[in-house]
Amino acid sequence: MNIYWKMVMRPIINEIKPFNIVEIDSNTEELTEELIKYCEDENAHLTIIGPLKDQTDSKYYVEHEKSVEVVNQNVLEQIQLTKNYDAFIINLTRDYQELKRILEAVETNKKTTKFPPIFLMSSEAESSDSPEEHNNSELNTNKEPYMDYKDVINDFNRETERELQFTYLEINGNGILYENDPELNELIQRSVDIYTEVENENLNIREDLEKYKTQNNDLENRVDEVKTEFEFRNNKNRSVGQRIISKFPFLNMIRYMPKTGFKTTLINRKGYQEIKKNNLLDVGYYLNTYADIRKTGKDPIIHYIYNGFKEGRNPSREFDAEYYFETHPDVKKSKLNPLVHYALYGIKENRKIHGEETGSKSKNYNGEISLRMANMSIEGRVESEVSDIILRIDDKKFNLKTQKIQDKNSDEIGVFKFNIPPLFIDEKAHDIRVYDGINGNLVSKTRMILAQTRNFRDLSGFLKNSLVSPLVYAPFREQDKRCFATMEDITKHLITLSHDNHSKPLVSVIIPVYNSIKTIKSAIESVLKQTYPNIELVVVDGGSTDGSLEYLKRLDLENLVLIQNPDSKETWSARNLGLTAIHGEYVAYLNPDYSWDPRYMSAMMGAFSKLEDADALYSGQFLFEGNKKHPFAANYGSLNKSLLENRNYIDLNGVCHKHDLYKRIGGFDESLKEYTDWDWIMRMVNDSKVYSIPVLLTNHHKQIKNQPSNEKCLKQLRKKQAQRNHERTSQIKQMENLNNVSIVIPSYESLEDIQECLDAILNLNLQSWVELIVVDNNSSKAVTDYLTKMESESSIKLIKNQINYGFTYAVNQGIEIACEGNDILLMNNDAMITPGAIEAMQNAAYSLKDCGLIVPKQILPAESNTLTKHVPYASSNYECDVNLSGLFNNMLNLPLFHSGKYVELSFAPFFCVYIRNDVIKNSVGLDAEYGRHYRSDRMYCNYIRHVMNLKIYHTSEANVYHKLQQSTEVLKEKSSRDYDTMFVKNQWDDELASKFGYKKPVWDD
Repeated sequence: MNIYWKMVMRPIINEIKPFNIVEIDSNTEELTEELIKYCEDENAHLTIIGPLKDQTDSKYYVEHEKSVEVVNQNVLEQIQLTKNYDAFIINLTRDYQELKRILEAVETNKKTTKFPPIFLMSSEAESSDSPEEHNNSELNTNKEPYMDYKDVINDFNRETERELQFTYLEINGNGILYENDPELNELIQRSVDIYTEVENENLNIREDLEKYKTQNNDLENRVDEVKTEFEFRNNKNRSVGQRIISKFPFLNMIRYMPKTGFKTTLINRKGYQEIKKNNLLDVGYYLNTYADIRKTGKDPIIHYIYNGFKEGRNPSREFDAEYYFETHPDVKKSKLNPLVHYALYGIKENRKIHGEETGSKSKNYNGEISLRMANMSIEGRVESEVSDIILRIDDKKFNLKTQKIQDKNSDEIGVFKFNIPPLFIDEKAHDIRVYDGINGNLVSKTRMILAQTRNFRDLSGFLKNSLVSPLVYAPFREQDKRCFATMEDITKHLITLSHDNHSKPLVSVIIPVYNSIKTIKSAIESVLKQTYPNIELVVVDGGSTDGSLEYLKRLDLENLVLIQNPDSKETWSARNLGLTAIHGEYVAYLNPDYSWDPRYMSAMMGAFSKLEDADALYSGQFLFEGNKKHPFAANYGSLNKSLLENRNYIDLNGVCHKHDLYKRIGGFDESLKEYTDWDWIMRMVNDSKVYSIPVLLTNHHKQIKNQPSNEKCLKQLRKKQAQRNHERTSQIKQMENLNNVSIVIPSYESLEDIQECLDAILNLNLQSWVELIVVDNNSSKAVTDYLTKMESESSIKLIKNQINYGFTYAVNQGIEIACEGNDILLMNNDAMITPGAIEAMQNAAYSLKDCGLIVPKQILPAESNTLTKHVPYASSNYECDVNLSGLFNNMLNLPLFHSGKYVELSFAPFFCVYIRNDVIKNSVGLDAEYGRHYRSDRMYCNYIRHVMNLKIYHTSEANVYHKLQQSTEVLKEKSSRDYDTMFVKNQWDDELASKFGYKKPVWDD
């Protein structure tokens, strides 16, 4: 606090020379004493309202009689009684609602005079979370709307009636709010720069001190270790027998031969020699760390080979024995001591001997940091004990809390996610550090260039990319600008269509209002400025007390329908009330903190005239931080139903729909309380024909903040959507006169997976037109016994191979025994089909022109490692389809106006693929010779597209879950040789190649 006073507060106060200072809820006696000294020097006066307990005693009245007044009365009463305060210091532990009222009272008192600087002080100098976009586009309308004191500042700045501009500056958790003034701006910025520089230097000093302490401790340990090793080498406290053993170690190894066997003993002997030759066991470290061994005088290498590893000891600082043993399954299988294995084989194979370094100097915790480029967020993991962390971007500090989860190894860890403030997304390198929020130790650090990657160069690429990455962050690049410019041309085209359409149907615009006086004016003006001539304005006021209602009543508009209902404070209930009063053939929505480009409605109505089957349309928007003139991002995503269910990216303020849609699907679900926009949009997409319209004609001026989602409401939302999905898929009917289907499943090990796979299919009761064929590639007895039982019950056809031939050969075997004329559905044994999926794929295969292959949504479970690699915008906390993949960049020829039902692909992995019978017959089939275990799916996709001139389609109507290569993991553990040949090299060994007449091509070395 003393540094902050000297370098920030005192220079500012000395410059403005306040005569009457008020300190509200004094947070430290030290600060109060500094303020008193200033008042005595400058003959000023300090009023303390809501004092600390010890500030009510006589010393403040007697010692500083002229300088200090201590007041216990209500803060607002005191401020209203006294209008001449010219500097405020307010403790941030104060209730946020009351803080807002204090700011408003100060403003009222100072309407005709200079607004006083307000210092907002945190007793612990902790910064709140930085702004972040909210998942929901609705305003926060809870009884306690402020989650952070910066929300109060932003609200005050937005709603102030003064024409002057305010600046709020946060410095290490404390803040200053003041009216813009060139001289004051320069003074404050200079003070903040100096303070920041000093704080950074202090941080560096603390880090250097910690580093030097660690280095000093390490040096002392090394000195002790050298001394211990010297004593060992000189045979101090060692018997004659122990000395002989060190000279002739094999004599001692013979003692262990009955337990280890002759072969292992010979290997250990050779390993001993290599360990000693390469100094792989640090004698000083080993004997100094494990004093019990030092006292025995035993040879440390002999001890480690036969006992040390079993007892959980490490041979050196560098070698993590447990890591080496667990990371390399072949070592575990060999039953060799890990150091022996490393000495004989691991060094040559360049194997890792410890986990990745995090760069952390903390003695307590480890962690990791990663950057999500698509949505510009920082994600991280720390050890489970850490619940409070401090994230620093350069010199800016953010306080976060971790969320406890179970990782794939069943260990509890803490995870966090932080949306990067737009000001840091500048395509420059930044230092990112994570500290333990309790003791301040560094947990992890890295250096990152905070810039969003672009996977497109033109509008075609932009539209495809928008399926998986709807947000494009500033600074905008040339490829962004050429796409935005093309979208302007699309706008002109749609407006022309609207003008050519002589019918101008009425559009009803619903605006919910509650205490929105500062934003409602610009929102309504943007509606009144629309070039489309036939608009009805339906405004629902929820009992505003800030002048909003009076403003609305003063509007003299023929097309205004004003509804007053104090029970409609929440936006969703206000919209529902508005929907009952509309007269338009079309409906649109606008929140008070949004505005429309004057061309918005003309463009949307032009799109409706072009897309006659459309029930609803939606556009994109530019996102602005507060009242800034330039956007920090553009948000537009072509319709991807799976991504929409994972994470919302369609803004209701860019949605326009036919009135009949509301009659069919109903209004907004008020039982949710939150995420009502998202819920309604998913219902709209599920139950109607919706098109995405690539124009950017809406603007959102938002106060973005990092805050956790309402998990209770979120779970309720997802439960409702899952129920709707189940009801919809169960209604899909098999089309008449279509072929029967043979499902071919190659199987290898993983009993639980194949059981779940088959059960999911059999539970659908499709046996009358679907046959199941399983080709097993030499699994263990438990798996083959289960499959044999299924065959005996006539549930499946079964082929049992005595050799693991791999995926492709097994698939071809299954196709060969399929019933004549059947279509083929290929499935992995770790895939689980859902109701209606086969019917949906079959319907698509026969209804789409030039269709060669149909693939479903490949839904990965939450927390799957590759989920966000395929769909960068997705939340890894929830399942999502990855067949539309940014990683594969496999989307083709996306329509300009996209309905989300089908997408043409260049490739899709054959975890699940539907192939018509005629396509199989007319093709060369899957090529097992050059694609034994993989590659054959890409080869077949290429053949379908380029030789047969057919297309590959993705359908959003079919859901199939995928657990991701479970059998491959088993193969890797069971036989490293087979794994290397089949999966790594994707080749045939000489014996099998000769058996099938396969030749190794010259290009496959």
